[in-house]
Amino acid sequence: MKALYQHLLSEGKIVHSGRGGEPVSGEPLSKKSVQNVHICLRAALNDAVEDGLLRSNPAVGAFSYSKTKDRQEMLTWSVEELQAFLAFTAGDREHILYRTALATGMRRGELLGLRRRDLDLLTGRLRVRQQWTRNGDGGLRFLPLKTGIRAWRNVDLDELTVGALEVHLQAQEFERRSWGSAYRTDLDLVFAQTDGRPNDPDVVRRRFERRARDAGILPIRFHDLRHTHATLLLEAGQSIKYVAERLGDREDTVLETYGHVTSRMRSSGVAQVARFLNGPPQVVRDPPVTPRAESGGLGSD
Repeated sequence: MKALYQHLLSEGKIVHSGRGGEPVSGEPLSKKSVQNVHICLRAALNDAVEDGLLRSNPAVGAFSYSKTKDRQEMLTWSVEELQAFLAFTAGDREHILYRTALATGMRRGELLGLRRRDLDLLTGRLRVRQQWTRNGDGGLRFLPLKTGIRAWRNVDLDELTVGALEVHLQAQEFERRSWGSAYRTDLDLVFAQTDGRPNDPDVVRRRFERRARDAGILPIRFHDLRHTHATLLLEAGQSIKYVAERLGDREDTVLETYGHVTSRMRSSGVAQVARFLNGPPQVVRDPPVTPRAESGGLGSD
């Protein structure tokens, strides 16, 4: 069993070649994914033990996972790295996808499931309602959001991202007119392939990671764009509540995930304390002088 889990950790995720191609290689599965496999196998083998088919369960003790200890390290970009990456990918077809990810904190599946009718560029807002993601053995599907209907949200956009989306949609409209009868199903997707078909999330991830390496900055995962968005907002002084609303998460989840104090937040806090303690000196005024009564009394001149 341990050998199986090691194989899954090293190359358990099957990668297909191109459009409907054969599996060509495997990529590592996360420890959390292997833990899910372990739970299913352990339960099935427990049934076999209860039915007398096995004397003991070989899965017991074969794998361990701790959400706290085994959590993958979170890497985020600074403002300077973010701007350098956007400048480097300015000519890429996926540039607007990367920009929207950084501007909204949306998950990869949410971005790939975003429809043109979900955009309201006149008011500078988009609606997050579905995701395009893998559904186990069922392949890629449009599915509800990761945390259900409570993750539905409206996300405000900055003016430059609105402008970039408008240019992207104009270019996409030209592509739509060229489809003809070759592709009859228009899924209304904002971030689609040139023929309108949905993007493969794994292809998007690998292409992003390659471009991040090519840019010569800190290589991060696609999901770390979401972490970057949240971290920069928190460093800028935005509230946990506001960040949770943009991400579609609970406040306690945001606090648990991003509650670490970054160096910038620490420096900002120290600077604020210094201003409290060492601000402009207060002007100390002398107490008012009470006029003294003049000497003399009755009978004086």
